[in-house]
Formats: sequence, C-alpha cells, structure tokens
Amino acid sequence: NYTYDNKYILTATFRRDGSSKFSSENRYGNFPSFAVGWNIGNEKFMEDVKWISNLKLRASWGKIGNEKISYFDRFSRANSGLFAVFSNPDAAYPAATYGKSGNPDLKWETTTQTDVGLEIGLLNDRLTGEFDYYNRVTDDILVELSTPGHLGNGQGQKVRYNAASVLNSGFEFNLRWREKVNKNVSYSIGILGTTIHNEVLAIGGNSGIDSVLIGGYLGNGLPVTLSQVGLPIGAFYGYVTDGVFQNEAELAAYPHMSLAEVGDLRFVDIHKDGVINGLDRTYIGSPIPDFIFGLNMELTLYSFDFSMDIQGQVGNEIFNGKDVVRPDPYNFEQYVFERWAGEGTSNSVPKPSFGGYNYTPSDFFVIDGSFVRLRNITIGYTIPERITSMIRLTNVRCYIKGTNLYTLTKYTGYTPEIGGNDVLSNGIDNGVYPIPSVYSIGLNINF
Repeated sequence: NYTYDNKYILTATFRRDGSSKFSSENRYGNFPSFAVGWNIGNEKFMEDVKWISNLKLRASWGKIGNEKISYFDRFSRANSGLFAVFSNPDAAYPAATYGKSGNPDLKWETTTQTDVGLEIGLLNDRLTGEFDYYNRVTDDILVELSTPGHLGNGQGQKVRYNAASVLNSGFEFNLRWREKVNKNVSYSIGILGTTIHNEVLAIGGNSGIDSVLIGGYLGNGLPVTLSQVGLPIGAFYGYVTDGVFQNEAELAAYPHMSLAEVGDLRFVDIHKDGVINGLDRTYIGSPIPDFIFGLNMELTLYSFDFSMDIQGQVGNEIFNGKDVVRPDPYNFEQYVFERWAGEGTSNSVPKPSFGGYNYTPSDFFVIDGSFVRLRNITIGYTIPERITSMIRLTNVRCYIKGTNLYTLTKYTGYTPEIGGNDVLSNGIDNGVYPIPSVYSIGLNINF
C-alpha cells in the first residue's frame, strides 16, 4: 500500500494458490491485483468548493481463482464389489467394471475483473454515492458435461471440464441521504442497483468438447438450457408456442407435428421446413436479470426506531420445471382451471395429458421472474436511560421484526428466487421449498 500526500493511492497484491484437486501440472494459480485512487477532493483547486465534501476517482484490476470441485473429478474410477463368472459356471470371482472417466487436465477457473468508479460526498456527506463500471470475464469455467456412450461411463454419467468463458459487465450505483433533524430525530434513505450484461464468449477451446453446453436436466431427462457464444450462460432453450390446436382441421393444415392431438400446444416452425422437430428449438429466455435493486430506510424518532429493506430484480425468466414433470396427476398450479376442454375453451393452456408435446420444454413454461420483495421491517423502542438506570441497566430495547413479508411478482410458483446446482441450471424451478415469512419479538438488555 502506498499513499502520497493523502491524494494518490496505490495498492497491489499477489497470491499464488495451490490445490490438490488438480494434477501437479495445473496445481498452482497466480492471482495478482492492483488498485489506484485519486482523492480529487484534497486537491488545492477544490478548497473553495465547500458543497463537495468528498470526491474520489478509483480503478482496479485483479484475478481470482475458483477450485470448488470434488477432489475426485480428475480421477477415472472403477466400480468394485461385483462378481463375474468365467469358465466355471458354478464359481463367481471378484471383479470391477469401468465406472466414470476423470479429467486429469482440469485447472483453475479464473475470473479477471476491471472496475472504474467514482465516490462522491455532498453537503458534508449528507448525500453520499458510489458509481462503478465493472467488467468481469471468467475463463475456464468448471462444469460437468454429459459424455458419449463409447467412453463407457454409462447413462447419466458426466465428466467435468474447463468448458467456457463468460462476460459479466454493467454499472453499479449506491446512493444514500442522511439527515439529522435534531438530537431526537434522524433518518436515512439508501438506494442501490446493478445492471447486468451476461454473454458467453467462448466454449470448448482445446478441451475437445462441442461448441454448445447443454444442461439443466429435468426429472423427465429432458434438458432445458443451451449455452452458446453470444447468448447468456444457461439460456433457456426450447420450442416457441403459438396457441393450442382447436380442431382436427386446424391440426391437419399445420406443418406436421408427429403424434400431435387436438388440444395440444402448437409449436412454431422456426426452421420453416414444414416439419416440427428439434431444429425448431430456439432461445426462449434467460435466468439472469437485467437489473437488481434495493431500497433501505432507517428512522429514529425519540425512543423509537424503524428500519425497512426492499429488494428486487427485473428482466429474468424462470422455467417452471415442476410443471413439466409433475402436473399429471397432481395439478399443482391454478392455471389448470383454464385448460383446453373443447374447441374455443382455451388457446393458451393445453388439455391435460401424460407426456407428449405438452411436456416438452417450450416457452409455455417460461414465466417472468421479476419481483419486488419486502425483505425486512423492524420497529423498536428503547427505554429512556433515566428509567433503566434505576434498575442498574445501561440499555433496554424491545422490538418486533418481520422478514419476507410480501412479494410482488407474476411468477406462479412458490418463490421467484430460484438458484441452481451449477451455472447451467440456474432459474429452473423443480419444486424448491418456499422462503418462509418470519415474525419475531425480541428484547435486548445491556448491563
């Protein structure tokens, strides 16, 4: 760390990390970083600008590594505890079979990030703010991919690869207004937000894998996501729907959908070849939001205090995977009351069925995942010191608190906050447990 004249700041770090999860050739990774800052507010030409209390320009660049994988991903393994019969049909001999392929070429996943930012303070720091542009590139992303059968891995087996490079970039801001009205009343209001641009830059490289990554498998074995250059990582992939077949004449006049029936979803012939098949699947949504935001407020009014946090995001979609594999016979969602039950009854929800086109990944199951959630509200009261001192206590505060009180969203599932097991399965709702609302009463006592 180096600071000159409280105006110019330089920070530099270097670390070298090793992990036994990788082979000896790839065990170590080098991760440097540096940052510079300029306290413009401390320059002489700012001395007469009294309404600006802080002004700082900063920039940083650095690398970090990720090795959050199994210790065994680089090893090929055998299945033991088996028995085989050779020349003697009455004797069984201990045996082993090929289990799973490892990848000895695995190496560190590396993220390189560049930031440029501005810090401001106005009116004696009553208004403060931070504005940043970030550019984050993650190379050699560690993901598990399905392997061809000739490797002998067996059905459903996957091998981990350093398989992709992904860009995340955008702008961040954080603004806060603080006001002390008098010794008994004060408040603050803060707002923050982040824009997100996510894009796959490369797939495959020297790993010998395909130019796309397929993942996000549902309980019925069908994949939901496809990642390719130019699209967001883990983008939803499937058919585009155009209503429901209403009658036999409409079905016969439409490009051939093998085994389709009246009351089924109608898929768009994207490839325009007169046949509905796998070539008509396309990009149908992204689990990554365009904008994440938050709002928080604090108020002190004599002995009372109040705080509130609101959180939300917009621009992302959710794939309602539980409806692909479980609506028949359970019918979890209320939209089944709007299902097709004869010509003209519905042109949006298909008839109940078991399997077929109605349970094939399509935009029918893609729902807007935007939401605004009232995350926390707390109301407290601190007993005046003149009272607590009489019972030899320094501070007594009682409060009531509510968490996850209300969510405004169009999503019909249990919660719009859907994660995933890896980057290829984010935003797929396979029946996640809903986030509970919690109400609590508390008492803080200091002696």
